[in-house]
Amino acid sequence: SPLQLASKQHRPLLQTVEAVRGGAPDTVSLRFSVQVPDAKGPSAVVVVGDHPQLGSWLPGSGLQLKPSADAFGLWEGNMKVSVADGGKLLLEYKYVIRFESEDYVWEGNIPNRKVIVAPSNMGRSLLVQDSPFDR
Repeated sequence: SPLQLASKQHRPLLQTVEAVRGGAPDTVSLRFSVQVPDAKGPSAVVVVGDHPQLGSWLPGSGLQLKPSADAFGLWEGNMKVSVADGGKLLLEYKYVIRFESEDYVWEGNIPNRKVIVAPSNMGRSLLVQDSPFDR
């Protein structure tokens, strides 16, 4: 699969994503992937952000990730987003760890993560591989 450079703004880093054709022309599928230290045993990792599918900044309503079967400490989850009129999509988000006690730990040492999806990526599936939790 061809690799594409996405407009990802988190620190001064551009994110490399793998793009795969095959979706609807006005939607994009995003697969979020983040490494979370497992020292304290999170019960869930959630992507929380400014989009309704990311919970509108409410961790109880965000995109819940699942532990990867392939890599210890890696959490992943999928989201499909419609974009009207072929416009670009800008998402701001953070990862949040939820523990069995229902306590949440937000990323606090870094600014909001951002991903920009250009109109040319509509109808594709994109992998958003982020830097580790809170780094």
